[in-house]
Amino acid sequence: MVKEFFYRRELKYLLPNDTYLALLDALMPYMKADTFGVDGKYAISSLYFDSPDHAIYWETANKLPIRQKLRLRTYEQSERGGIAFFEIKQKVNRWVHKRRTMLTLEEGYRFVDLWSQPKQVHIASSNEQVAREIWYFQQTYRLEPRVIVRYERHALEGMNDPELRITFDRKLTCRSSSLLLEVDEAEQHFVDPDLVIMEVKAGYSIPAWLSRLLAEYGCQRSGVSKYLSSVDVACPIDKPTST
Repeated sequence: MVKEFFYRRELKYLLPNDTYLALLDALMPYMKADTFGVDGKYAISSLYFDSPDHAIYWETANKLPIRQKLRLRTYEQSERGGIAFFEIKQKVNRWVHKRRTMLTLEEGYRFVDLWSQPKQVHIASSNEQVAREIWYFQQTYRLEPRVIVRYERHALEGMNDPELRITFDRKLTCRSSSLLLEVDEAEQHFVDPDLVIMEVKAGYSIPAWLSRLLAEYGCQRSGVSKYLSSVDVACPIDKPTST
């Protein structure tokens, strides 16, 4: 059964590619490749949503203690008849609560088309509760498609701790034209191609051995946001100027 609810700590780091490769070797006595993809490697494509006044963007930019995002995501191939996930990702300080429902990409698009209706319309998805949350979320913010983000992920999971995950995201690109995930169009890098975003995801505490390795390889915490950075590149918004 596909997991639909996540509650965990997430810590981000921005690493040079050579540090990623060296750290990867050091991690392998404690970690193993994710079972998804080939050796834990797979592509991710996400369509992010925001309000006409960019409320989601500003919640992140202003580092509000409670903030959330909505995205329609596919793994590996993006096909209209293929599997997709509609996800709400809510961050409360350093804790992340993610809820998602599985559906076809075509049904995801149909759901978005129905957002103009005054009442929620049933969709074919794996979790009706999450679908209701998404409906309420978009009604409150008047969400609309904003930007597509793509990258290649290398995911590891703990040998003895299934709650521990470490992901490395590379080749991060974005676009704000043709906001259909199955369409292949030119995109722009929103993170230097020589850099990797690493995320440490843990149920409660970070193991001592991992804290030691992060310090040994000079890994510094980063506040990088994929959504914020992609909007700044693909569809920059006007920002207030100080006087």
